[in-house]
Amino acid sequence: MVEFEYEEAGVPLDSLSRDTTWGRVILGFDVSGAPYRGWVQLDSTHLKHKVWAQELPDRSLYYAEGSPRQLFDAPNGRPIAPPLDSAAAADYILHPLETKGSWMRVRLAVPADICVGPDAPPPTSLAGWTPYLGPTGRPLVWYYSRGC
Repeated sequence: MVEFEYEEAGVPLDSLSRDTTWGRVILGFDVSGAPYRGWVQLDSTHLKHKVWAQELPDRSLYYAEGSPRQLFDAPNGRPIAPPLDSAAAADYILHPLETKGSWMRVRLAVPADICVGPDAPPPTSLAGWTPYLGPTGRPLVWYYSRGC
């Protein structure tokens, strides 16, 4: 289960049928890391689903574990900033600005500028592009489902 909102959980969809009436869900993983999958009918009277390309641009984000932590000058472009170092790894936030395919232009704020008091020092900010969806459409970024 993945928590999508405060105390609202669900299972991730791996893919949709061509007519989008069925979704293949990931039910877990075996010891080698291979997913257990199953199909569920997407009947809107009983369940709903979220599309990452629509959901993630409306959130303040951070990099998912194992995702590349790098900004680029354009989608598939040149790196414009070093990856987040270990000192900044726990205190940053990505603010979405726009998307183009699987890429998102973000404003990186270090330290994070959410949930701070009025006397907090201003963060260092840098805008750039980062991949936010992997080749299979899975998120490379995530959000805090419980706020700060």
